[in-house]
Amino acid sequence: MMKRLTIAATCLLAATAAQAQNACPLSYDIFEIGVPHTDMDTCPDSMAAEGTYCRLSLVAEVATIFAFSEETDCLVTSQAYYDDQFTLTIE
Repeated sequence: MMKRLTIAATCLLAATAAQAQNACPLSYDIFEIGVPHTDMDTCPDSMAAEGTYCRLSLVAEVATIFAFSEETDCLVTSQAYYDDQFTLTIE
């Protein structure tokens, strides 16, 4: 089954193009306006890096985590998780 291209994937494509030009791949200011998301208290262990903060975007069955640099507010990395790769817990 083909997965639909999500907002997160579109942002990632734009980020990749910008990164090739040695620019900030995606600034948090642009991300905050364009991508529905939730702030995370901490980044997941698999993405934890000193000096970063993470945001979670949940679109349909895809959860995408974006990590930004605290120093530059630029996207550092992102990771998409499909419905069989994560568990949603509401507290």
